[in-house]
Amino acid sequence: NVAKMEIAKIVQAIETFYTAYDRYPTNEEGLEILAQSTEKFQEGILNKVPKDPWGRPYQYNHPGRNRAFEVVSFGADGRE
Repeated sequence: NVAKMEIAKIVQAIETFYTAYDRYPTNEEGLEILAQSTEKFQEGILNKVPKDPWGRPYQYNHPGRNRAFEVVSFGADGRE
């Protein structure tokens, strides 16, 4: 449940980024860009990029398999 809530927060931040910049973050920028200071978001959109409940980074893919992007946690076993 924690991972689902964090993913929802990350997705909301990505949508805020899209609204501000008319694009989604690139795979190279990743989720880290959401926590960086910019002209429009001096404290970043997120305070920090969270790790999943198992201590691993969330995976960001643009484009996603069925959407413009996807945010994924591989869960406790760390596998896709």
